[in-house]
Amino acid sequence: LNRSSDLVDDAKFKSFLDGGLYVDKTSYIAKLVGDKTYSYFVSRPRKFGKTLFLDTLEWFFKGNKEDFKGLEIYEDSSVAWKEFPVIRLDMSGVEGNTLDKIEDALKSLVKRSASNSHG
Repeated sequence: LNRSSDLVDDAKFKSFLDGGLYVDKTSYIAKLVGDKTYSYFVSRPRKFGKTLFLDTLEWFFKGNKEDFKGLEIYEDSSVAWKEFPVIRLDMSGVEGNTLDKIEDALKSLVKRSASNSHG
């Protein structure tokens, strides 16, 4: 556990580092980004830290090593600290009972994410 105080109900990486309860899983990031031969599907039960881990991964791709000071990944010499674009799609609100409806919802999510990324 790092930088623990009260449990925060906000699943944003920076919020946890600024005073929330945070279990350091950053060593998994180096494994994920270092292995270019596989795709990963993150599946865990509800309230198991998936969103926080994805927030941490998104923050990692901003490339600012100093934000990870005191965490395991900070000391990993195999990590290239540079910025990468991130497209994040939250599928939790996607509804549809046909492939066409789901495809339309996915296209809408991608467009919204692209417009948010490019101001």
